[in-house]
Amino acid sequence: MLVIPAKAGNQRPCLSFRAKPRNLLLALNAKSRSLHSGRDDNKNERPLVVIPAFAGVTGYEQGWHAGRPQHWMQSTLDKPMKLLPILLAVLMLLPACGRRGDLIIPGTVLPKAVTGLQADPRGDAVILAWSAPVENSAGEPLTGLAGYMVERAELPGDGGDCPCLFQREGYVDLELPGGAVVADGRVAWRDGSPGLKPGGRYAYKVVPVNEDGFSGPDSEVIKLRLLTLPAAPQGLTATAGNRRVVLMWESPSKDVSGAPVDTLAGYNVYRALDKDASPAIPVNPTPVQGGSFEDSGLANGQTYYYIVSALRGTEGPYTEGDAAGPVQAMPADTEPPSVPAGLRAVPGEGRVLMSWDPSPDMDLAGYVVYRRGPGESDAKELGRTGPGWITFEDAGAAPDGEYAYSVSAFDDATPSNESARSEEYSVILP
Repeated sequence: MLVIPAKAGNQRPCLSFRAKPRNLLLALNAKSRSLHSGRDDNKNERPLVVIPAFAGVTGYEQGWHAGRPQHWMQSTLDKPMKLLPILLAVLMLLPACGRRGDLIIPGTVLPKAVTGLQADPRGDAVILAWSAPVENSAGEPLTGLAGYMVERAELPGDGGDCPCLFQREGYVDLELPGGAVVADGRVAWRDGSPGLKPGGRYAYKVVPVNEDGFSGPDSEVIKLRLLTLPAAPQGLTATAGNRRVVLMWESPSKDVSGAPVDTLAGYNVYRALDKDASPAIPVNPTPVQGGSFEDSGLANGQTYYYIVSALRGTEGPYTEGDAAGPVQAMPADTEPPSVPAGLRAVPGEGRVLMSWDPSPDMDLAGYVVYRRGPGESDAKELGRTGPGWITFEDAGAAPDGEYAYSVSAFDDATPSNESARSEEYSVILP
């Protein structure tokens, strides 16, 4: 918005503007020859004369003074019009800091700023991601969003900050996003312009634009240093366990240029169900320290694919190098349940009733009852029960026979794991 308040005496006017002219009206007060961009509270001065400030402004425009509308084509342009060329020359020569944006008419409803801006340095490129605004400046559901301007500024290499001259590096058109990815309220865009240099420091911000061409407020500014990519980790392996996979690797000693790496910040681990997939979000919330990682809470029998990349830098966002892998692993339950305890057997006439203590294992699927009869050296499976049964009746025992019973437990894995058998309990039928 153009703001040119009047100053007393010979003081220079104070200018604040966005230099892209769109429907700009300049109000000139013919008495004091001060310049305004909106309301004039001095009701004793001559009526305002409102004129188009730049060529190409069309349509009927009105200005207000003392509650009276004034058409912009008025005859009082005689003396103020002499100031117009001077004013335009001043505006063109004034230095501007920052982005040159739209000239906003008071009352225009704009998109709110984007949120959650993130940057992922990738050696010779930067991946930006942000969340789309859902409301406009009036607090209503947002409609008419056309796209986003992505702006970049180069920062001093010594780590200092200064007022930055942001320049437009790209535009994401929501109708034709091109290489940008728009999904689930998030937008991702890659800056791979030749102006990016390893070792350089950069600042980014994103600006929403509506269908009328007006831009909303700037996002937060995110700053980063672009470093040479670290080499990929070496010797990546994956070992499957019960609902988990353990990854191990060796740290890279050099970057991709062959120079030593002395600023490793950790590692990112990515998991996928497809060998050719490219997951965007690591499974680790913070950089992994050291050369190993355990991924738990997985499904047994499912094949998982992993890649691991090194992170470089002293502070985030870090520069992420090429990935090692993929390696694959299928978690499996290979650990059997505990051995049942407390087996008891009570002989009766032509039958034996057995019971035992319940197993504490959470993945218990049932029990197996074994019997070794007279003259037998090996026990044979007699029957099975579900996980809630801790009794079993042998109705096939012969009178005067001596029998030895034992019990094992098995889990719900595929294939299932069976525990060792309990100690035998021997009985003699009457």
